[in-house]
Amino acid sequence: MSRLLIIEGIDGAGKTTLAKGLVTALETAGHEVVSTREPGGSEKAETIRRRLFSEEGVNMTPAKQMEMMHEGRLDHIETVIKPALEAGKTVISDRFEMSSVVYQAWFDKEHLIPIYKKYEAEIRVLLGDTTPEYIYLTLDPELVKQRQSQSDDINAFDAVELEPIKDRIAAYQYATSVVRGDIHQIDASKSPEIVLKSVLMELGLK
Repeated sequence: MSRLLIIEGIDGAGKTTLAKGLVTALETAGHEVVSTREPGGSEKAETIRRRLFSEEGVNMTPAKQMEMMHEGRLDHIETVIKPALEAGKTVISDRFEMSSVVYQAWFDKEHLIPIYKKYEAEIRVLLGDTTPEYIYLTLDPELVKQRQSQSDDINAFDAVELEPIKDRIAAYQYATSVVRGDIHQIDASKSPEIVLKSVLMELGLK
């Protein structure tokens, strides 16, 4: 049975580590898995990712960033996600629609949430009967700051000071009430092994 599993959470929560562990665990259990990411995941979407992470992208308005994210997401779904789901595979994506709320729509909710909802309706048509399942990793702001201070993988969109980190966490909490999908909230403060075990149990996979 195909499933669309999305790993979301603030930078430093351990999304990449969890994604790798989840792929290994599912493949060991006999599942066919496709691992992907956003922004990116397809050739066109990866080109958009490079633009978004450049100086040009950082200086774009949130509305323009969201528009480009949606363009890449449509291609990502059509060329990677949907074919994998139709083949009965499990898709694991590092980020998806929730990030569009957190990193763009949150900063101008009055104007951008209606646009996000329009984009979401288009995504819903493409996904058909598939409901995204979000694995939302939560973390205390102080621990986020500590982890990010030790990371060499920080980009221009990451919040690294305490107040912006708190705002980003608030944005994620808001996003859980906006996105379409099943949301599994997981405490990411534990070791990677414990987090993976918690996720597998939450998803009914172990």
